[in-house]
Amino acid sequence: MARSVIGLFESRTAADEAVIELIDRGIPREAIRVLTTPPASKPVEGDAARLDLGGVPEEEAEAYWEAMRRGLVVVAVPSADDRAPEVVEIMNRHGAVDLDKLISEWIASGWARPLARAAGRGGEGEQAPRRQFEPGGGARVFSW
Repeated sequence: MARSVIGLFESRTAADEAVIELIDRGIPREAIRVLTTPPASKPVEGDAARLDLGGVPEEEAEAYWEAMRRGLVVVAVPSADDRAPEVVEIMNRHGAVDLDKLISEWIASGWARPLARAAGRGGEGEQAPRRQFEPGGGARVFSW
């Protein structure tokens, strides 16, 4: 089973500190992705692949897209596999934030998920997607 770990950080400094520790713990730098800006102003169907987060469902990728649009930083280790628990622990220690909490705040302030709305899946009051990942504080593990 392939596994990816995704962490979302409120600052580039926190993300960089997590990356430094990941490298110090033996995760190859080339295995770590840091994303600060989405590839376009708003997501369209199929953009999860453009983010290349490894195993992240489309609706979840849409939320990471919105987070980057709002200035947050995504750190992804697309092939964490057997080191996933260690990677999660490192990201959480450096302040990985809870995406579900952010989504709830965004929806409460009027954000409607563009892909969900376009596909007729609603937006207002909808719950954050919970598919193919195991919660681990702020950082998430996706398995496929």
